[in-house]
Amino acid sequence: MLRLRPEDNMGMRSWTGPLLLRCGRYADALSFCQQWLTDKTSTTGLPPDRGGIDFTKPHRNTMALKKEKNYRITDCSVLHCAALASFRHFGDCEQSRQYLRMAAKNNPIILLKILGKIKRPSS
Repeated sequence: MLRLRPEDNMGMRSWTGPLLLRCGRYADALSFCQQWLTDKTSTTGLPPDRGGIDFTKPHRNTMALKKEKNYRITDCSVLHCAALASFRHFGDCEQSRQYLRMAAKNNPIILLKILGKIKRPSS
């Protein structure tokens, strides 16, 4: 669907990254998230090429500290997915920690629920 509608007006990106993680495709999940977190996408609102599913080798670059502190995103699932995918793919590194800090700052409720061991709602 992201190839057909790269601007993601149906909300496909919120579950594509987690689905890739569940399948053990950590590099692809990280590549997907990194494409949605680029400057082009976050500042202009334009989607990445092919909706982000043109998987490439993920990079280990981190954002500048000033940019990290001012980064805002409406769909925080991409940041949480990036944090987990980076950790699974590269291990405990600066990039994984940076994505986790950004995710916690943009949506702290998720981490509070994880740390508080609050059960997921039943389906």
